[in-house]
Amino acid sequence: MLDIQREQFVENISFILLNQLLAQTNASFYGLVKLKNQIRNFVSNESQIQLLLPAFPCKTNNLDKVLGHKPDMGEYLVLRKFVKAIRDIQAVYEPGVTFYVFSDYHTFSDYISVDLEHHYDYSDDLRKMVENMNCSDSLKVVNFEHFPAFDDLSDKQYFQGLKHKFGDSHYEDNFSELKKRNNKMNSTYLGLKKFMNQDQKHILSSFSYKDRRKRLADIAKGMMVQGKALDNFLQQNFGECIRLSIHEHPMIGKKFSLFLFDERQFKTPWHNTMMFNAASGK
Repeated sequence: MLDIQREQFVENISFILLNQLLAQTNASFYGLVKLKNQIRNFVSNESQIQLLLPAFPCKTNNLDKVLGHKPDMGEYLVLRKFVKAIRDIQAVYEPGVTFYVFSDYHTFSDYISVDLEHHYDYSDDLRKMVENMNCSDSLKVVNFEHFPAFDDLSDKQYFQGLKHKFGDSHYEDNFSELKKRNNKMNSTYLGLKKFMNQDQKHILSSFSYKDRRKRLADIAKGMMVQGKALDNFLQQNFGECIRLSIHEHPMIGKKFSLFLFDERQFKTPWHNTMMFNAASGK
């Protein structure tokens, strides 16, 4: 059991995360306890709080949604929100916090049809934004290139390397049967097909109806298979971190969903564009 001062650290940090970042959808008491226990583990060792968010791969190729491939006001506002939470935690807890943003571009690169150079432009500009906010020491944008398991691969091999080194072959080989028995898995699969049909509509426009359906089925399955591999990689390399997610999950202590913008919706800046109107100030 921690002393009163350290327990107050746990309460303060929990409040900041719940107030500024976490979505708290379908929250349970156990989820809150799990969050506080994770924070308590860091505080008991007087170590930095560690947060992990797999996100920020690249701008979509769908120019109905975005103006180009570089970050815009949307990414800036999200990063500023993260920096605010980081600074508030640092103000109440001296060891501070490290917030890892793990770019998942290479995880899904074969399915999203975005050039590798566009990904690098996007990630480099994100880091410049963080640097301009004077937060590079606490808010880190990282990728597979920063981990020894991928030292023997080129960046174009990361997609296959992730599957080979961290994939779940049983999950992939028995995907259809598992999907039939698991309603949540099937809902995720159908949701991905629907989303990618809209997101990749310009790429898919040249496909026949039959080929389009097959491609969407391959994309949905492939993204779920790669997602499993990514989870295994992240668990091995960031197992102590408080795991955040851009997707909606019940707050039961596994992954903690967050709203990237102030509005309480699961929107991402890489599938949207936000601009500043200098005339109106909005």
